[in-house]
Amino acid sequence: MKIIKSTDAKYIAKPEGTRVTYFLFPEYEVHYNEQVPESTQLWHHHEKVWETIYMIEGELTAQWKENGEVNEQIIKAGDLVEVEHTPHTFTNHTDQKYSSN
Repeated sequence: MKIIKSTDAKYIAKPEGTRVTYFLFPEYEVHYNEQVPESTQLWHHHEKVWETIYMIEGELTAQWKENGEVNEQIIKAGDLVEVEHTPHTFTNHTDQKYSSN
């Protein structure tokens, strides 16, 4: 068993309004994200990491690009999103901060 203390995590407050606590490992990453009201993440994708998101609370608009088209869907607390290596972004259109893992 391995126990990783919270003090070993890396915290970043991104300028677009996402606050992320990262646990970084050679094979994978674990993130705890908080997205502030009326914020949008920058479009991005992951070359090596297969990102899976579990919404803890709230509602975000997920956008992703497939076959040259932008798709969009609302995700809510309890939803699981497998981002894979797809270019994507998330927007919080509400006045509340929301968390995902």
